[in-house]
Amino acid sequence: MIGLDFGSTTSNAMVATANVGLSFTTGKMEFGVPKVVYRSEPVFTPFVDEKIDIARMDAHIDRWVNESGVSHETIFAGGVIITGLAAKRVNAAALARLVGERIGEAVVATADDPSLESWLAFMGSCSALSRYHAEIPFINIDIGGGTTNPAFGINGCILNTGCYFIGARHFQFEPGTYRLVNMSSYGYTLLKHLGIKKDLDKDLAPEEIDAILNFYIAALEAIVTGSSDFFASPIAHHHQQIPFTFESYKTTPVLVFSGGVGELIYRESQGLRLPGTTHYGDLGIDLAKRIVQSPLLATDIDEIVPENQGR
Repeated sequence: MIGLDFGSTTSNAMVATANVGLSFTTGKMEFGVPKVVYRSEPVFTPFVDEKIDIARMDAHIDRWVNESGVSHETIFAGGVIITGLAAKRVNAAALARLVGERIGEAVVATADDPSLESWLAFMGSCSALSRYHAEIPFINIDIGGGTTNPAFGINGCILNTGCYFIGARHFQFEPGTYRLVNMSSYGYTLLKHLGIKKDLDKDLAPEEIDAILNFYIAALEAIVTGSSDFFASPIAHHHQQIPFTFESYKTTPVLVFSGGVGELIYRESQGLRLPGTTHYGDLGIDLAKRIVQSPLLATDIDEIVPENQGR
């Protein structure tokens, strides 16, 4: 089986094997416990002229299959998720067709529905943890390139979801520098709110980067505490697509992270070496480091870690 994840910033693949056979207990055909045999390194999701670069993505799929050691003929089933900015490209459907041609039978989900993306992120990140700690509520914060998608669940059941335009790629830089090469409409609006006047091809100063990150951290802290007051301001409300609300519970929710920034968070918290300044051409590394430094957001990152550590 193969799973493919195409996101705003990065894309990756995972291959797993499992036995399918007749159960001696139930007398029915059953699917065994999957064993992951290959996990690719993330690659930048290729775009050209605001579209997904289908030819380069085709080459990535071929390489992933070759590296995994399996052949196209032996792939029993596949699952594909296209999320974030990738899902919003006009040729996202062409990518879905490509996967069908390359790997055959596959379930393809284009998560341009933000609630669906939040749901999928929770299920992939911490549903097993949530079922194991059945009495403890979990909040999964999925942070990608374009959006942050929180979801609240208990015992594997998702009860609330939300979506905010907070992500690593609203500001894009020349890798290794803070020279601004592109920004989203949300990035532009935030700079205007912060009183930062910078054109493309100009460097953002350290204090300007801090101001952007301060806003993002304050927004994330408001999300996980259920504070609606923060998003009453015009600039914060502008970054809110679907409000995230959850009922108070006798136990404080455990916070876990997923997405491209989520993976960086767990690497940073474990003392693993991260790439250098804006290695990915965005604020993902900086945002991950600031989240780890937040006593509120980092309260559980060393105690309860998802099996896939954000990936």
